[in-house]
Formats: sequence, structure tokens, C-alpha cells
Amino acid sequence: MKSIIYIGFPKTGTTYIQQLFKNNLEYVHNKDVLYPFINNDFKARTLKHIISKKKLSVADKREIDLFSAYIDEEVNTKRYSTILYSCEEISSDMMSVINKESLTKLKKYLSRWSDDFTVIAYVRKPSDYYLSLMQENLKRGGSIIDYNKFRSNFMKVIDAYESVFNADMIIRPFDKSKWHNSDLFEDFIHTVNRVTELDVAGFKKLINKSNETLSAEVMLVLNILRQYPTDFVGDKYDFESSEFLWRQLRSVSSQFSNLTKPKLYSDVTETINTNNVDDICGLRNKYSISFDDNSNLNKADYKSDTKTISALQNLIDVDVHKSLEILTLYNSSLLRLRK
Repeated sequence: MKSIIYIGFPKTGTTYIQQLFKNNLEYVHNKDVLYPFINNDFKARTLKHIISKKKLSVADKREIDLFSAYIDEEVNTKRYSTILYSCEEISSDMMSVINKESLTKLKKYLSRWSDDFTVIAYVRKPSDYYLSLMQENLKRGGSIIDYNKFRSNFMKVIDAYESVFNADMIIRPFDKSKWHNSDLFEDFIHTVNRVTELDVAGFKKLINKSNETLSAEVMLVLNILRQYPTDFVGDKYDFESSEFLWRQLRSVSSQFSNLTKPKLYSDVTETINTNNVDDICGLRNKYSISFDDNSNLNKADYKSDTKTISALQNLIDVDVHKSLEILTLYNSSLLRLRK
């Protein structure tokens, strides 16, 4: 039996692909591919506990035992040819410890079922990766990521997996122009079919791609609320309240036209990509992956007399007046709900 480990990276459409597999489990399993799905978890999050930066709790250990028992039962009941694990947390060095020692533990655990590994990852231009991660950070109540210190660490993670797992490494660009038939899911199926015999046509229960990208104006509002908590939005952020906040702000912002698509200024882009040149060169030299230079926002061309109220204004072009209008409208809607 073979094992495919789909490690992400984060912000490269992993959840979209995971949802498609979850919605088509019967077809996938009938093609002799086991896609673990237990306790409504379609992201194999159990694997993150094995290399987590946090100490294992009793609940974590119980979850690992349940996951193991589930796969044991599945492989003993049916003769699968492949197990496909998909967990983006195990490629994120912000959430996981990724080194020889930790990955050796992960390999030992997964080798219980197979020691023939293929690792798949999608990568994107470091500056684009930074912008996407920063947007996610703002959604979750975090602050602006220091672009001078940002490191994508693609090659560090990829090389670690290749070294420890002795795996066939398949690295793909997160770039529509380079995907099979210009479609991410088709590209993924085309990629895994080096090992499996899945067919895109067999996936009947498709899902709509939801664009969860925020405008620059909503990003600024989130950052303002983080810096200056109000009666409506306190300084404590849990997942549920953060999710509610950014979705409500995006809904309110839909009433405005010509909002700004987030794009880094050229000097910020250049700094990030220069600081991550090892990744850019490594991906090009080892995997023939190159990134287009699509940054053309010159900060001087977007100079505004508007007072700087957030460091975000030094990174991307944003209409501050519209941001404040969105914030005012949002607060007004909450006041109406309270009455």
C-alpha cells in the first residue's frame, strides 16, 4: 500500500480540495483510495498533534488513538491501494515543529500502514504568500506580520520531508496559468494519479469556490479594531467571534463599490522576495517552478494626504475614507441590533 501526504502549504487551496474529497468519499474509497474521515474531520488534523509545538494533552492522545483505530479498521476491512492524508498544519512552522526529530516521529506513526511515501505540496510566490497569511492573521484577530522578518521556509520544509521520509516529492505552483486545464482540482487529481487512478469526472458532488479574500478597506477596519477595541469588539478574540466579525464586515462592505483589491507596494514585494531568495532559487533549480514579477504598485504613485492610522497603509493601497465609512455602518448596524 502507498501513502500520499498532501501537506498544503497553507493558503494554497487545500481546504477546497479537502472538501471535494469529503463530499465524494464513496467514489474515492471505491477507487481503492482511503481518505480518512472521522468525527467530521476531513483535514486529518490528528497528524498535527504528533509534531505540534504544544505538549500533547490527554484529549490529543485520545484523538490519535481513535484515528489509528479508524485506519486499522478500514484497511483490515477493505484492500486499499493508497491512503491519502491531507493536513496543511504539518507544513506550517508557525504551528508545528518541523525538523528531523519531529518528522521521524510522524514517519514512524504513518509507517504503521505503509512506508512507501509520496509528498505533495503547492507553493506560491513568497510575497503573495505573505499577503495571504497576513490577511488570515487579521481575520483571526492577529496583528500585521512584519514583512522584513517574514520567511516562507518552503525549501526548509520540503527538504526536511524529503530527507526523513525518503519520499517522492511532487511540488506544484499555486498558479492558475500553470495548472492542468487551468483548474486547481484537476491539477491535483492529475498529480495524484501518478499513484492513484482517480478521475475528475467521478467527483459528482462539487462545491462552489467561495472567495474569502477581503478588500484592503476591510483589512484596515480589522486592524483598527485590533488596535482600538470598542464596546462592540473587545480585545479578546476566539475563533467564533473573529469569524463572525470579518464575515459581517465583508457583508457590510458589499454595499460599497470600487473597493481595493489588496496588493503589496513594489518596495515591500521586493524586500520580501529578496529575503526569501533561497526559496525562489531553490524551487526554480530543483522543481522548475518560477514566479512572475507582477508587482507594479509604486508607493509614490499612491501617496495620500490622509493621516496614517495603521501600518497597513505602508504595505498596500487602501481607501481610508471608505474604511471608516464601513466601520461606521458596521457600528450602526450593531446599535440597531442592541435596541
